[in-house]
Amino acid sequence: MSIWIKKIGLFILIIVILTIFTNVLFRLVIPTVILSTGSMEPTYSAGDVLFYSAVDIYDINDIVLMDNLRGWKIVTRIVNINEDGTYKMKGDNNQDSIFFERSVSKEQIQGKITSSASPFIFYGLDYGLKIIIAFFIIFYFFRKK
Repeated sequence: MSIWIKKIGLFILIIVILTIFTNVLFRLVIPTVILSTGSMEPTYSAGDVLFYSAVDIYDINDIVLMDNLRGWKIVTRIVNINEDGTYKMKGDNNQDSIFFERSVSKEQIQGKITSSASPFIFYGLDYGLKIIIAFFIIFYFFRKK
């Protein structure tokens, strides 16, 4: 078997392993969500990668990730705390709250948005680092001794 075929096969294997590792990392250790609509513009744009964490207390103006009880994850802003302790939400780019945003329980809130990254930077770094690591591993294993 040609040395180039071995190098290419190892390169692909390393990229697959690193992709699985980073997917687990970003799902379990560093929770992220990708904003799929423009409802939070101009604060966040569609496609932005948002990082979030669970907190004990949510306040007015916090941007949070919520579950709308249909299984959809929605990024929205807390605009009011209702008398019954539920939260009223609204996307920054929406004229008014959507019906499922008017009375959101604390249990529906998955976390507060803590920071964001442009998809060009986030994915560029993610895939760029995988490729660089894969090249270093290949050069290490196939170096001339």
